[in-house]
Amino acid sequence: MGKVSAYDMAQIRDSSEYNSGDIEVSVVEMENGGWKAAFPLTSYEDTNKSSGTFYSPDQTLYRFEASLNQDRDYTLKIKNNLTGKDVLAETPIVNTGANLRIGDFGMGAQTVSLYSNGNYANPEIVWSSVKNGVRYQLTMRFNYLEKNLDTGVETNKHIDFIYPTKQSSDDDGGDKMLVEINGEEFFKYISQKLEPKSSANNVLRCIREVDLHLDIAGEYFNTYLEVNEPSTGIVQERPEFTNVFDESGNSHIGIFSTRATESRLGYPLATSSISGNTVTELKSGQYTAGYGFESGACP
Repeated sequence: MGKVSAYDMAQIRDSSEYNSGDIEVSVVEMENGGWKAAFPLTSYEDTNKSSGTFYSPDQTLYRFEASLNQDRDYTLKIKNNLTGKDVLAETPIVNTGANLRIGDFGMGAQTVSLYSNGNYANPEIVWSSVKNGVRYQLTMRFNYLEKNLDTGVETNKHIDFIYPTKQSSDDDGGDKMLVEINGEEFFKYISQKLEPKSSANNVLRCIREVDLHLDIAGEYFNTYLEVNEPSTGIVQERPEFTNVFDESGNSHIGIFSTRATESRLGYPLATSSISGNTVTELKSGQYTAGYGFESGACP
């Protein structure tokens, strides 16, 4: 016990992590209730931990590389070499399999049409939930190449559109899920994130493709996030959630769960409509005219 405040102690590194030599960490593949294969984890130093209540920016993380069977559960086993005690946590794996497909931008379209014939379009991205996946979040990434016309320097850049999470009814898979892409908000958001072209910002922005990334979280991860979401009611106390236990069944602070990311890359912005399309709207529309957008290769 220290004689300083808990906040001060939290800024000391060994208050929030073990010495890597004091613990042994492994992940075990389960089959029919028994242990089939064990994968030892190795420690490594990460230097990008965000600042906050606890010590940063350095932290010790653990990892292993293996081809996992998505139909099996996996157990995290941590042995404390100083006490001889073990803690365990078990989770299934998000089963994306070979069948998860993020739908195209409406009716099988292979291009992104967010403006057509004088109107903003609102295509839907559709997918089916997968086994052991409960929470889903879609990110649409608009890619562009920015060229500084004064220096000639070219830089690949992007803007992410992160949509609210969706939850399936259970973790069995098969639920139809969708996100509507608001066309007008697409152009508005770009205008808010970027500076217009000017003498001080003499740039050319070459339009590139759009990518889709679908992040999927398992049931334990979803429950942990729900428990720790900001409270909107009068009662501010939150129940504690953990799925980490020792061999005697006593709970410990922590969470062991699963997540996955499915991506589809390289959707061009639509140019098919003669009287107004997504590319021309980005180049000369009401929100992004004067931002230096051009299609094709940068001159």
